[in-house]
This record gives sequence, structure tokens and C-alpha cells, in this order.
Amino acid sequence: MKKIVVIFQVTVFIFFLVKIGAMVDGAEIYTGIDKTLATPNSAMAQTTVARVAQPSPRDILSDPLTKERTLETALQAKLQQLEQREGLLKTEEQRLLALRLELTEKIDALHALQQQISSATETYKAEESKKIKELARVYEAMPPAKAGAMLETLDIQTAAGITMNMKRDKAGNIWGYLSPKKAVDITKEITRSLKAVSEKKS
Repeated sequence: MKKIVVIFQVTVFIFFLVKIGAMVDGAEIYTGIDKTLATPNSAMAQTTVARVAQPSPRDILSDPLTKERTLETALQAKLQQLEQREGLLKTEEQRLLALRLELTEKIDALHALQQQISSATETYKAEESKKIKELARVYEAMPPAKAGAMLETLDIQTAAGITMNMKRDKAGNIWGYLSPKKAVDITKEITRSLKAVSEKKS
């Protein structure tokens, strides 16, 4: 943008120099004519020259300097518009940079929060797994009838977790004391859990 403004100003300056040179040449020609007409011929000739020398309103309007001033005014107005646009663009660019920085900070904060949640989830799962394994040892030590009755009252996920962590022979002994529906539900939950673990590994 600054390069365009500089080129524009240089062009206007050169244009002014050319116009001023043309005016100087015209002034020299006019002076020569004036000297020729200034011979002691008659007062009427001098009056005619004086009349010719006085510019009419139309001559003032068609004066190159007037045109130059009009052009310069228009160019200055255009230049101000360009500078205003440049200022608006810079303001918008700063706003976008600030917004980008804010979004980056929020994304980083979300990643940190996600890591904390993942860590807390893993810790919770590890603690739950430890508790289920301890419960499985307790159920293994119980008589099968009592362990079966207690498994019957538990929710499906907990009962399946305990059964999965028991030794096969102990779990088989307890299995005979479960109702058919409970046994089917526990079997479905064990199958679902094993499938989920397999998909996670793959």
C-alpha cells in the first residue's frame, strides 16, 4: 500500500513539472507578442492588447493550474479513502489475530482438561477393577449357594465383573445357583465386555 502511494505522488509531481514547463513556454511567446505590439503605433492597438491580456472567466476555468488543483483534490480524496481502507484492514487483521490467539488458548485449555478427564477416568477404572477383583476373591471363598444368591441381587455389570474375575471352577459352581434369566443377562454382559476390550486393542 505504501509503495502505491509513493508511486502515485511521484506521478503527480512529474505531471506538475510538465504543466509548469508548458506554461513557461506559453508565457515567453506571449511576452514576445506583447513587445511587438507595444510599438508606438496607436492607443487603440494598446487597448486591444490590454483587452486580450485580461483573462475571461472561461479562461480561468480552463486554466491548467485549476485543472491541476481539481485533479490533485480528487487524488487526495482517493488517497484518503485508500488510507482509511488500509486502517480498517489493519484493525480487522488485529481483531482476527486476537480471536485466533483466544481460540488457541481455549483449545489448549480443552486439551488439558481432556487429559485430566482421561487420567481421572483411567484412575477410576483401575480402582473399580481392583475392587471387583477383591469382591471376586470374597465370592470365591463363600459357599456357592450363598454366593449365587448374592450375585442374583447385584446389577448385571457388577455381577458380570465379579464372575469374569473368578476362577472358572468357582464361577461354575456358583452358576448353578443363579436363575436362568440372571445367568443369561450376565453372559450377555460378559460377551459385550470382552468384545469391547477386543475392539479397543485392535
